[in-house]
This record gives sequence, C-alpha cells and structure tokens, in this order.
Amino acid sequence: MVWTDIMQGAFFLIVGWGLAVFLAVRSGGVYALFSRLAAEHPKMLGIPGGAGTFPWGLWFSLLFLYTWFPALRPDTWVRALATRDLKHWKRACIMTTIILPITYLLSMFQSFSLKFFVPGLTGVQAERALMEYFGKFAPLFGTIVLAAATAAAMSTVDSLLLVVSQFLTEDLLKKYFAPGLREETATTAGRYFIVGLSLLCFLVAMQPPKFMVLMTALFYGFSSVFWPVLGCLYWPRGTKAGAVSSLVVSNVIYWVLYLKMFGLPQSPFGIHYITWGVILGGAAYVVVSLATAPPSQSRIEEYHGLLRRVFFKV
Repeated sequence: MVWTDIMQGAFFLIVGWGLAVFLAVRSGGVYALFSRLAAEHPKMLGIPGGAGTFPWGLWFSLLFLYTWFPALRPDTWVRALATRDLKHWKRACIMTTIILPITYLLSMFQSFSLKFFVPGLTGVQAERALMEYFGKFAPLFGTIVLAAATAAAMSTVDSLLLVVSQFLTEDLLKKYFAPGLREETATTAGRYFIVGLSLLCFLVAMQPPKFMVLMTALFYGFSSVFWPVLGCLYWPRGTKAGAVSSLVVSNVIYWVLYLKMFGLPQSPFGIHYITWGVILGGAAYVVVSLATAPPSQSRIEEYHGLLRRVFFKV
C-alpha cells in the first residue's frame, strides 16, 4: 500500500505541476494571468459570495477544520503506522504540511487559466473545464490528466477501504462475534466487505449533489475524536467515560445544528456547526473526565511513560 500511494501521489504531482506550468505559460505568465483576471474577472480574486459571506467565525472554523482534522482521519493513522520509525514519521508529517498546500496552488493556476481558455461555463459546468479544454485541443494528453486525477483519488480511497475492512475483522468480528476466527477466514471476509462497500460507494456517488453534501458533512464526523486523541497524548487525567461522552456530545451537536432542529441556526454566531461540536465535545470530555475516577497510576505510567521516553524524548 505504501509504494502504491507513493507512485500514485508522485504521478499526480508531476502531471499536476506540468499542467499548471503549461497553462500559466500559455496565459502569458503568472503576472499577465493575474493582471487579466483583475481587469476582466475581479470577483475571482475576492472572497466568494461577496462581503459578509465569510464572517470571522467561519474563517476560524475553516482554519480549524482543515488544519487539524485531516490528521485524525483513520487512513492517515494507518499510513503513519507504516513508517519505519518515529524519525521518518515526523519527517512525513513535516513534508505533508509542505506538499499539501502546493496541491492547492495547482488548482488555482489551472482554474484561473481555464477561465480564459474555456469561456462561457457556469455553475457545475465549470468543473468540466479541464476536460473540455483537452477534449478540444489535446485528447491524448487529456487522458493522462484524467489518469493522474484518478490516481490521486485512488490513493485515498484504497487506504480508506483497507482501514474499514480492518475495523470489521479486527475490531468487530474477532473481538465480539468470533474471537477464534482464523486469519485466512478474516482476510476473506475483509475482501468481500471491500467489494460490497465499493459497490455501495458507487451507488452513493450517483446520488444528487445535495446528498453528496450531506455525505461530506458526515465525513467530518471524525473530528469528534479530536479531544480523545489529544487527551491520549497530553492529558493523563482523561478517562474512558470522558472520551465516550465527548464522542456522543460532538455527534449530537453536528446533527442538531446541521438539521436546524429546535429552531437553532446551522452556524450560531457564524461559527461552523462542526466547530461547535468540537467545542462542546471538548467541554464534555474535560467535565466528565474530572467527574469520574482516573486510570490507575500504574496504567498512566505504562502508557504516558512510553510516550515521554519514545515520542517526547523526556
């Protein structure tokens, strides 16, 4: 899986940067591109939706969500466990903070350039600009670009499928339903589950856009593990009851605000509902942990002592 991710990611970045440079050069260079945008499409260089669309609360929420929570995704943890040692894991974390913003630059140069090369596309049609351009001028290279985008998607999807399959076999079947399950049987069950889940994902992808928005919102439910994970690393006083209460409170808040239940706004005070779930889930984690018996000192030292020696080097 590691080498597959490396090859897919490298293929995507090479094609992506080559495409961004190609389109920027065809636009007359970066300065000429932005000058023309400022003259002909100034709204593309401003905040989407006009003034008041992105209040401070939403800016804070987006910064919070996209800075911390991608690291909490289960597939990210699996990739971390695949590293050779702690030194390489730390290096991978640093490189991620450098490489990830670069991919955003690729999208920016491509989108701005295609605004002039494929004019007239509005709404969701604009998402087809890249394929429209190469379908007209260079179909063969367009297939390479499409393959690069597919490789980037597959790099994430295959990791997620592997993680979900592992949860099924290790955390459900072996732990609760079949403790003596043979490894070969578990592997076969995991493979069948991956096939079934892939078909389900395909059916979900065929649903209307509004349904996909809901699925994206649910995907950010993994942010509910923020405080339990942070507590496992830095707060020995945290308890199992506190972690469970944090998960429950966070997810309840997500649904209550997302569905605007009890007449509540979706984003009170302009703060995204996911952020509210994280804030109140954190409060629940601290209060319940302090109200319940802490782990034994020997258990705390066994776990956090290992973290101090190996991870924090103290």
